[in-house]
Amino acid sequence: MNVLKELAIKGGKQKMRPIKIRNYKNKIIKYNEKGFYATQNGKICSSYKIRMQEKKEEEREEKAAKLVREKINKTLDQYKFEFNALELKDFTFAIQEMLTEPEFTFTKIGLEVVGMDPANVLMLRRVVQYTKQKAIPPFKILINANNLYACMRRFISKSKKETVVLSFTKDKDQNIELNFKAEYGHFRIKSLPDYGDQREQKIPELKYSSKIKLSKDVFKRNVELVSIAADSGSFRIEEKKFVMVGDDDDHIFIKTKPIKATGKDAKAKFSLEYLKKMRLEGVLKLEYNSDYPLKVSDEKGNWYILAPRVDN
Repeated sequence: MNVLKELAIKGGKQKMRPIKIRNYKNKIIKYNEKGFYATQNGKICSSYKIRMQEKKEEEREEKAAKLVREKINKTLDQYKFEFNALELKDFTFAIQEMLTEPEFTFTKIGLEVVGMDPANVLMLRRVVQYTKQKAIPPFKILINANNLYACMRRFISKSKKETVVLSFTKDKDQNIELNFKAEYGHFRIKSLPDYGDQREQKIPELKYSSKIKLSKDVFKRNVELVSIAADSGSFRIEEKKFVMVGDDDDHIFIKTKPIKATGKDAKAKFSLEYLKKMRLEGVLKLEYNSDYPLKVSDEKGNWYILAPRVDN
């Protein structure tokens, strides 16, 4: 930050005269020989100091993360990861439906993606575990999801026992390349050039009053039935049963007995187009409030957070 300093010369010595440099939340930020300080109603307050401390902490964390990336970048050719082929294919398919250029995070136990769709309507988290891996610090790579899935679809068979081995190389320009070796051949995907420059996606902290547990098949069937004559649907809990209603006029009304239903009588409307694209397995957990984002998750750690549809 560039700061204009006003100096007064007295007796051959330079003295810093306090000057106003900008406003911050109705507080006057000043500068003198002791440094920056903030005043409000004539009293010194610490808001600005805290803000500057937080900024320094963020810079330290970013610098530490950059050092880790640089260290890993030098030794990427030593790392190999093994996945179940079908699980990796499903993982990639679910991502490319919602995201174009997601950030893939290689964690200690698996591959993870957390991202927001281009319309800022839906956030998702997808994970797939390694079957074999070498313990490394977490690192991130940006990949075009559509290109990755296009290769997966052609090279991966339907065998549940097939595995895919992932290794890394670099091209002549030192760009990272991901090499996938499968039963029917191998393919190579280049990482996007702004590798390592993406900021971490912040996951919102949400509190819910209504929670429902039901199977994936029941949820999928209800969404498909309601979508026949509606483009949005709302959820309710009535007499401990899960109720899904099309639009606002109740011309499609489906009542299902869930595994478990708890909470207050909340109602929220969501886009069926987004609900149909949610790829989850096993028992699902639906959490929502009235006119509040919906969270749908499974037991593997995958989840979607969908913004409610609000009529004008």
